[in-house]
Amino acid sequence: MILRLTAYLLLLAATVSCSTRPLQLTDFRELDIYEGWNGSVGLAIDMEDTVNTRMLEICMQIRNSQTVEETDAFEVTIEIVSPEELLYIERITLPTSAREGNTIYTLTNGIRNYRWAYRRGIKNRVAGRWQFTITPSGSSGLQREIYKEIIGVGISCKKDNNQ
Repeated sequence: MILRLTAYLLLLAATVSCSTRPLQLTDFRELDIYEGWNGSVGLAIDMEDTVNTRMLEICMQIRNSQTVEETDAFEVTIEIVSPEELLYIERITLPTSAREGNTIYTLTNGIRNYRWAYRRGIKNRVAGRWQFTITPSGSSGLQREIYKEIIGVGISCKKDNNQ
């Protein structure tokens, strides 16, 4: 009887430990290369760290084109749902021009890989999975054209070394 109970507990512990998923600190979606970005993109990250200062980055892949050269910035709307299901909505402007100073991108095979610091100095008080929905929201002609050049959208959470 005790041997069966021990075997059952070991099997239960093995099942629980195998079913836990690894933390997801980055989420990225590839978009249709022919259509670009034409709707909302849902992303999720696990912010379990409630001790260290963290930062969020928005990541995008944008085809290097004349449209990107002519556009200094574009707007997106970010909806965030916390683990306790509180909703935050914000509209932000993301610069594409290197002369903006804080825009970091690398150019690989005709694709600009951008990383914008979205939020720095985050002291997370609620551990868990945070849901993000990022939507193109600019209305000017140039902004609508740049969305067609965006072929990937993502978000990343990492330790903030500047704090």
